[in-house]
Amino acid sequence: MKKRISLSDFSGEYPRSYRKLSLPHIAGCCLIDALEFLRTDPRWPSRFSSLTIAHAVRLTWTCLGDLKNRKVDACFKERIGLAGALLLDNSNEMIPHFGYDFWDWAYILEAITTTRDELKSERARDLDYDLRQFYREVRQRLDLPQGLSLSLGTSKEWYGPATYSAAYRLIEQETASLQSETDFHEVLGKLKERSLRLVADQKLAGMKTYPHFLEWHYGQVVAQFPRDAGAQNDLIKVSASLTDLEEEQQVYALARILQGSAAMGDARNFNEALIHLNKCRNLDRPFGTGVFGDDVKASLNVLEGIWANIKEQERGIINAMLDEYLSTIKRANQIGVLVAIDTEYEAFIQKYTSEGAKIARQKNGLVKIETREYSIVLAKAKALLGAVDATRDLVQENVGAIILVGVAGSLAKIEAAADGKETIHGPKKGDVVVGAAFVAHDIRKKLRDNALNVPVPFKEFEFSILPSDPFLFISGCAAAREKGDFEVHFGTIVTKNGIVDIEEGKLEVLKDFPAGLAVAEEGFPMALYAFFCKVPCLEIRGISDYAQGDKQEQKTDKKMEKREQRTAAKNAASLVYKMLEKISKDLFTFDP
Repeated sequence: MKKRISLSDFSGEYPRSYRKLSLPHIAGCCLIDALEFLRTDPRWPSRFSSLTIAHAVRLTWTCLGDLKNRKVDACFKERIGLAGALLLDNSNEMIPHFGYDFWDWAYILEAITTTRDELKSERARDLDYDLRQFYREVRQRLDLPQGLSLSLGTSKEWYGPATYSAAYRLIEQETASLQSETDFHEVLGKLKERSLRLVADQKLAGMKTYPHFLEWHYGQVVAQFPRDAGAQNDLIKVSASLTDLEEEQQVYALARILQGSAAMGDARNFNEALIHLNKCRNLDRPFGTGVFGDDVKASLNVLEGIWANIKEQERGIINAMLDEYLSTIKRANQIGVLVAIDTEYEAFIQKYTSEGAKIARQKNGLVKIETREYSIVLAKAKALLGAVDATRDLVQENVGAIILVGVAGSLAKIEAAADGKETIHGPKKGDVVVGAAFVAHDIRKKLRDNALNVPVPFKEFEFSILPSDPFLFISGCAAAREKGDFEVHFGTIVTKNGIVDIEEGKLEVLKDFPAGLAVAEEGFPMALYAFFCKVPCLEIRGISDYAQGDKQEQKTDKKMEKREQRTAAKNAASLVYKMLEKISKDLFTFDP
């Protein structure tokens, strides 16, 4: 259900403005890249997956805190906080306890501290323990010949001066928590001294470094110690050797040059690095996959490198980009809803109006319903052919799924007792059925000695049964857990050509499909069309009658007919509302 957002999904002038080379537009693209990475699925098989998630958590939390965009905060801040807490669960048994080296360890811990206010008390104690463990390991190793190198080799460990500046950065930020530790100020002094050492002959204090990433190291050192790192600043220049690197590695280095140059106020070097960096930008990639260097981790490096240079008056540009991003998510992930009669239509509109949704009737007869986090396209059509036409209209609106919601007759078995009371085995009036499958009954017949119920042809296939979409079905099950004023049943909903309102017709349906729970008209043709358009679908029905003479009885009392249909339609709409609220949360939920 989560569709990854690309620039082509945006509307209006935004695609054009996104390609501008100004700092706020670049920062906005990188921030959306990070948010989209967290929103969709960060569980990519990668050596650096935990570190990438940590960078995304730390930077998005910081940037959103500066931007103060209430709509974006409402969608993302709680989820980002959850992601930060979940990072605690991904620790290693051996040193380093997070990531692959001391640099990783420091930055992952920093990401968790960024969202510490979202941690529960026991998780906060876990974080405090991990911080002290990091400090004590750093303190113990500083006097060893290898220092903070794990001697893993240059391909596995990007050891260098930034290893020490990352540890310094974390420990200094956590002064309030760690200053009671042994030799606190002495450790900070040693970390600063090691950070400011220059690499000579590809070695730092006798240990091998990664020669391709000197600018990456020095840029961070300059950013951390701008008053003391003049020699390092002279070395973070865009050179021919740097541009010979692979694009992803270029972005890592250029981003840190930007970070260091910004801290030193070196506008000339900053602008030169920015020019080269923009050659590595590719907005034709989906957001969340890396618009810089084809790797979201590279975009995160860029965001960190330039964020300090974003002026307060430029934040409005980024907020406008984020607002359009939220609107694009809603458009790209909008849900189609199909109803058949006025009672169903009115119940659905009333439910969403009461919840504060905006209703807009469109020229093509469809209705757009806008909530804070998702949108619905509502169509109304009755009977078999009408359902096909309405489904086609919804598919053309690029909906991500279609839900048919309305009233139906129950296929419950009713037993009369001697005392006149009835025992109902199955859905009762007012109950709701979530369809696990769409079944066709008498939609197509062949005449032999008797009329035969036969499969329905579509394309080069024939069908009698179609399954509901598993994700939608499970979402309906989850919504039903919230106990309401009605029971929810899960099973087969039968589509019949025409209304069933006599016991013989009901028994005929049950003879062919004894597991059927409800019978109505529009479900199967909707599913058939949606399936071949690869659009997930589900049917949810409120029970308004027992399909054995109730409708005739209702027609003699219009008030009863309206009341029972309205109750069924209202209950079905209520369950769909709960279900779509859960699905909308999934649009923004980080779930590692």
